[in-house]
Amino acid sequence: VNFNKNKLYVFYSKPTEIKNFIKLKKIKSIAGFHTRNVPHKAHEWIQRYGILKTKNLLIQPLIGQYRRGEYKENIIIKSNKLLVDKIYKNKAIFSVLSTFPRYGGPREALFHAIIRRNYGCTHFLVGRDHAGVKEFYSKFASQRICKKNEDKLGIKILIFNEPYLCTKCNKILNYNCNKCGSKYKTYISGTKIRNLIIKNKKIPKTFM
Repeated sequence: VNFNKNKLYVFYSKPTEIKNFIKLKKIKSIAGFHTRNVPHKAHEWIQRYGILKTKNLLIQPLIGQYRRGEYKENIIIKSNKLLVDKIYKNKAIFSVLSTFPRYGGPREALFHAIIRRNYGCTHFLVGRDHAGVKEFYSKFASQRICKKNEDKLGIKILIFNEPYLCTKCNKILNYNCNKCGSKYKTYISGTKIRNLIIKNKKIPKTFM
């Protein structure tokens, strides 16, 4: 385990180590953020929302079995760690979760919430299609089941509307833009960014 006074690095740490570190830093509330992607601007909105609600964040990418064509583990680690280094600094803990994606949607979202509770998180961020695959699960199903079982899970569930880019304002929002409405609404996804990379096209700064 490599701890730094200003930047909170944790690699492949056991739940007890993370919990002890949270206790050492006297952190009273912290939101867990689960991902299996490199971070884009919509992820950053969600992470900042977690910090706004709890003041602290555990960014914990899933490292394990991936489908062909997805990001390599070292890129996922480097890109997420960069946010901790350059942007969130002493507001975020960085770790990794060594397992594999099951694409289990709502049930897997429950599983991820329990894991973050065991890592010492007081809150857990659940997205629109958490642990989903394509359009197999209904929209916000993961949020609904986690929120419904919040007491049984033993961790507070943070839910939110899906962030999007207003291309006219160049801002990430999670509500209809008062000035532009929904006309300029563009959703950002890891798939969309991967397709740009595959086609050797430049990724807009408003995306990532």
